[in-house]
Amino acid sequence: MSYERLKFFGDAALGLAVASHFFRLEQQKLTPGQLTDLRKDSVKKYEEEVKQGDDQNITVTYPGILADIVESLAGAVYLDVNFNLTKLWMIFKDILEVDKIMLPKDGGDGSSEITGAQNELYGLCGKRKWENPVYSEVKVNRLKHEKKYVYSVEIGIADRVFSEEGDEKSSVKDAKNSAAYLMIRSLRYKNLI
Repeated sequence: MSYERLKFFGDAALGLAVASHFFRLEQQKLTPGQLTDLRKDSVKKYEEEVKQGDDQNITVTYPGILADIVESLAGAVYLDVNFNLTKLWMIFKDILEVDKIMLPKDGGDGSSEITGAQNELYGLCGKRKWENPVYSEVKVNRLKHEKKYVYSVEIGIADRVFSEEGDEKSSVKDAKNSAAYLMIRSLRYKNLI
């Protein structure tokens, strides 16, 4: 099988895997237009990552070639896992970094607000008689004129503990909301809520 055929096949398979991920994650809240935008955002983010390289000190001279290689590799993997989209997703989800893309809230205007996620998570835990969320500071980056915070959150459900780390934010409140938002998203993905 040629490299070009695998690239074509891998591009289509990765597109379907990303679309399936977003569809399952928030299927009742997002419109088809928003799902399309999320898929496009994922591709755009991936292309930017390829152009930038894994390290800030590395510049990729021909990013298109690197993207083609990843797509052809995805095509080969998809064939190798016998067209199992879940297995393909498990292998490539970290490369695509789709978890860093913020989802629109409640299918409304397309904004990416996470405000109130702490309260929502606390309410979910109380309603379902789960342990209350516990937030922990993961790191604080001190930049020239500001600080950036990263928090994680843990909740206990029956005999299991679930943990999520939020994105870097400029305030403690926003960092905790980010962690709570990602926890809620994860619980939805696992069909626990």
